[in-house]
Amino acid sequence: MKTTLLVLAIACASVTGCLADEINSPFGQLLPTNTYRLTSPFEARLGVYEHELGGVEGGSADISGDVIFGNVAVSTDHWWDFVTMRGHLGGTYNTNNMTDGIYAGPIWTIALTKQVFIEGSLDGAWNDGVTNGVKPPGRAGMGCHYSFHESASIGYNITEHWSVMATVEHYSNLSLCDANHGITNVGARVGYTF
Repeated sequence: MKTTLLVLAIACASVTGCLADEINSPFGQLLPTNTYRLTSPFEARLGVYEHELGGVEGGSADISGDVIFGNVAVSTDHWWDFVTMRGHLGGTYNTNNMTDGIYAGPIWTIALTKQVFIEGSLDGAWNDGVTNGVKPPGRAGMGCHYSFHESASIGYNITEHWSVMATVEHYSNLSLCDANHGITNVGARVGYTF
């Protein structure tokens, strides 16, 4: 009898553990719930972009830098363990005196597997682009210096600390000013979580 109860207890614990794992993610074990990236307190990123690919300011490179801080919003619902919202501060510097920008805001990271993740951000931003008057040849009319910055990335965790990602970012004033050319940059970044 004691052996039967012990076997039943072990089986119940195993099933409970499996069920607990299942409810941690809406897709069973497809989406992981404990990657270091989702819980790290600090991350630094450096990248290179093609500046406004195919646009009026195209033909030069940008240097990109980001600092990402720990979780801004932490859900107590384990169903959402595969996603986190953090704060970030970053900027894009053009190597050919075209439009530069800085930004800050929330960034959402979703772990698709323990290696693959996707991200998106929506930030307040400032740019040094052309805002009024006669637009010089080869320059985009940004409309105003204060704007918004959006980005989307797909990344890969090489190790617990190192990652690489492909990113597209966009600066725009969302038509809040007379001109709204916007700048879109595409490139790659490397990140290190501390």
